[in-house]
Amino acid sequence: MTVDRIINGKELKAKLCSVRLVSSTHADCSIATNFAGGKIGVKLMRSPTSMFRDIIKYRVGPFYYTTPMCEKPDTNDSQSDEDQGSYY
Repeated sequence: MTVDRIINGKELKAKLCSVRLVSSTHADCSIATNFAGGKIGVKLMRSPTSMFRDIIKYRVGPFYYTTPMCEKPDTNDSQSDEDQGSYY
């Protein structure tokens, strides 16, 4: 990840920053996974991997998106409690 050292006139404080997945560029592969913290976010606790003038690079991830595996189950409560008694 590459960031500017100065953002909106203020110096970047990396230890206060979090990085996470926001959106996918591919419509068929758009479900964010939490692999390496990509969905919930990770703090930029590590030292930068490189610095040049006002550009700082950090190594994060890898973060991944995935495709849908199956349809969502029907969670409607269409059966009464009496009908469900035989399933338990």
